[in-house]
Amino acid sequence: MKKPNYAEMKDMMARREAESMSQKELHEILLFGTMGWDSWDDEDILEIFINVFGEHQIPKKEAKWI
Repeated sequence: MKKPNYAEMKDMMARREAESMSQKELHEILLFGTMGWDSWDDEDILEIFINVFGEHQIPKKEAKWI
């Protein structure tokens, strides 16, 4: 069984945002800080990821059985 890979989704979101960031935005982040994608809840990440990349791009990983 496969489940969403939230770590990979967070990485993809960060990379996309970094690639489109302006010099002004970078300056403001360095000056004031920001909450990183890693701090967001998985449910919120999934919703935002689907809006940005589409449901067909959700990375999956094998679910571990304990």
